[in-house]
Formats: sequence, C-alpha cells, structure tokens
Amino acid sequence: MGRALLFGQIHLLCPKYPPRLRGHNPFVWLVLTQRPAAQLCPVRGLKEYIKVTASIRRSDRLFVCFCSPTALHTLRYCHTSLSGIPNVPEFVSVVFVDDVQISHYDSDTKTCVSKQDWMDRVTQDDPRFWDKQTQDASDKQRREKVSLDEAKRLFSVNEGVHTWQNLFGCDWDDQTDQISRYDQYGFDGEDFISFDFDSETFVARTELASVTKQRWEQDGETVRLTNASDQCVKDLKRAVSLGERVLKRTVLPSISFLQKTSHSSVFCVASSFYPESAMMFWTEDGEVLREPSVHHGEVLPNLDGTYQLSVELLVSPFYTEDSEGGYNEKSQEYHCVFHLSGLQQEINTKVEENNVRRNERATPVASIVVPVVIIVVIVVFVVVCLIRSRRRRC
Repeated sequence: MGRALLFGQIHLLCPKYPPRLRGHNPFVWLVLTQRPAAQLCPVRGLKEYIKVTASIRRSDRLFVCFCSPTALHTLRYCHTSLSGIPNVPEFVSVVFVDDVQISHYDSDTKTCVSKQDWMDRVTQDDPRFWDKQTQDASDKQRREKVSLDEAKRLFSVNEGVHTWQNLFGCDWDDQTDQISRYDQYGFDGEDFISFDFDSETFVARTELASVTKQRWEQDGETVRLTNASDQCVKDLKRAVSLGERVLKRTVLPSISFLQKTSHSSVFCVASSFYPESAMMFWTEDGEVLREPSVHHGEVLPNLDGTYQLSVELLVSPFYTEDSEGGYNEKSQEYHCVFHLSGLQQEINTKVEENNVRRNERATPVASIVVPVVIIVVIVVFVVVCLIRSRRRRC
C-alpha cells in the first residue's frame, strides 16, 4: 500500500479501537518495521501485543495488519423500568444475541415473544421455552420495581420521570470456550451497582448503593445471579446454533460520498454491512491518511440488524485554496477503502465529482414536535445498552 513515515511507532488506523480482546473486531495496525508482517499477525492477547510492539524498530516500511481474533458471541438482557410516565409500559425487556434482537417482553402484554424466525425452532427441543422466558421476565419485573422504588427512596426523589436499568449477559469465545459474565445496574442514567462474578460480590458504584448491596446479599441474590449466568451460557450456545446462518453471515455495504459543497470536507459512508467488525480509511495517491487529515466515526447499529460507519476527509478532495482565497483543482486521487472482517477483498472506491451527493443550500431545521418521549427513552436505552456493552470489553 505504499510507503509512509509514521515516526517509528504503532498507530491504530481507527483511534477508537485499542487492541481488542473481544471477538469480531480485527486488530488494525499501521506499523513501521523491517520485520515481515506475518511475524506480527495474528496477536491473540494483550501480553503478546505488548511484547511484539516493544520490539518494533524505526523504519519507513509500512505494513497494514488485519489480525482477526477468535469469534466472540454475546447474549445480553436489557431491562428498563420506568416511573412517572402514564399510559406506557412500566417495564420493558429486550434480549440480543450478537446484537440481534431475539425477544421482547413488556408489562402491558405480559408475554415474551420471539423476534426472529430461527428462534421459534427452540421449542422443538424445549416446548416450554417461551413460557419459562415469560415467567423469568415477570419475576424480573417484580424485582426491578422494588429496586426502582428503593433507589427513589435513597435519593429522596418521588416526583417526575425515573428509570432503573439493568444490563445482564455473557460472552462466549467459540474457539477457546472462554466465558465472561456481567451484571450492571443504573438509576436515572448513572451507574448504581454491579456484580463481580470473579469475587462473587456486589460493587456499590455510589455510597447510597451500599443499602441495596446489603439487601441483595441477605436475600441470596448472589446465588441467583450465579445460577442465571450458567443458564445464560447454555442459552447463548443454543441460540448461536439455531441462528448460525444469520449470525455468521456476511453482508457487504453500499458506499456513498456526502459533501456540503465541492470545497468542503467529504464523508465516506458505508451502509448496511454485517458483521460489525469493519474498518474504513482514506488514501491519497495510495498513501493511508490519518488524523488530523481524517476523522473516524464509530460503528453504529441499524434497526435491521446491520451496521453503518463513516470516515470524514477533512479537506476537499477536488480543490485547494490559494493564498488569495481562490480555489485550484487538485491533482491527487482520493480513495475510500472499506474492509470487512473475515474477507480478503476490500472495497476501494475513488471519490469523483459525479459520485458525490451534495447539498449546496443550507437546509432549515423544521420545528416539529412529536409526542414520542417514551419511544425515545426506550430506544435510547437499547442503543446505549448495545454500545456500552461493546465498549466494556475494549
């Protein structure tokens, strides 16, 4: 991919991605070394990463390493309890496998329903599966209401809108069979208490949470969580087996370019790809550009289970401004390169005047007020639940 001088140290192509120990996201390195790239990839853990990077010598040879770790699968239960909002469910529970929603329960319907056709087959081996899921969610609703009321009392708040949120789940590496578990709670958007499965103890995130910690430990919540986490792993493995065709599929994105004017920065947008483990970057005449010439966005989930990603080129690819305030055409060529984990091929797209979508005029912001507060609250929590649960393993 050419030669570059990067000051003799490792640079992550996407600054938001540190060396990842979780599953799908590849390690993406731009490294300067005279050693063959094959000696640097793959790196299968933080200790190895530190050992390898410590030995890199200064050079002007550029290697781009795509190091794909083992495949990690996740099962996440996102529970939300609400108070102070009339005519809406007081409790909503959604469950995700590898960020794909598989079920929904709320306090109005009082029934846990499947959201994926392939999950319907679970009843072939376990006819009462959905009945048990409904009972578990109903029990969770009752416990969460007690916790919400307790948190409101501890913080001396009764009026207004209040939320109690819980993220519970487990991760499974299908190659090493390594398991990790987590259980986190928040009140009104702030961390409140969590459970450490290694020490089998609750960790109060605020001084007032010590009251809840003591009550849960006395009520035997530690044993219940340990048993629930064991069942989580079993359910995760079963769901991955049922949904293998969907969960392990590969969907390439559509690439588009967005620009306000021909003289402004331009966004390269990759839409509707799967899985989420992807990276994208800009090149100038074959050389990889990095900050401050570009700005990398985050991988974001779409409602259909796919993902989107954007990278902004912070200069116009077509014109450069001269000292007198005029514009001259550039001779350089700019490409947006997209790589999806698990695939050898790249999507390399040249940005040209005829493939850029522009809005030369400022678009006024419409003053539209829609009464969707509850939907927003629930959707925001679900999105935050997914994003935070991914980041916790970065």
